[in-house]
Amino acid sequence: MLKSSHKENPAATSKVRAVRLAFSGQNAHHHRMKLKLKDLRNKRGWTQEQLADIVGCTKSHISEMESGKKNASSPMLESLATAFDVQVVDLIDSGDAGEDLLRLSEIMHQLSPEDRKVILRAARGLLPQTDH
Repeated sequence: MLKSSHKENPAATSKVRAVRLAFSGQNAHHHRMKLKLKDLRNKRGWTQEQLADIVGCTKSHISEMESGKKNASSPMLESLATAFDVQVVDLIDSGDAGEDLLRLSEIMHQLSPEDRKVILRAARGLLPQTDH
């Protein structure tokens, strides 16, 4: 049986965490995907309410994503990218993981829902086990 090598490869562990945050429907207790929504919105002179109207959500949802209280779902990331006329990766303030997230997003969208679940389960298996 293969063992996880997260202790031997911290860079890989960091990338898996970023992927987990980007695609997980669950809330992470310690890490959140940071988005550049506020900067992009302010550059366009939009209020939170205007952006919410454009992407079809509430002002409070925009506020929670901007403050990091909520992660954006994949469909929401796509709606935000369309609204700002940018690539999804341009929304994510994740340093080195941004390009990896974009590539993984493209792959995940081509997979069946069952296969996506398998990939997420495998990625979670690489993470150290913590009590929440």
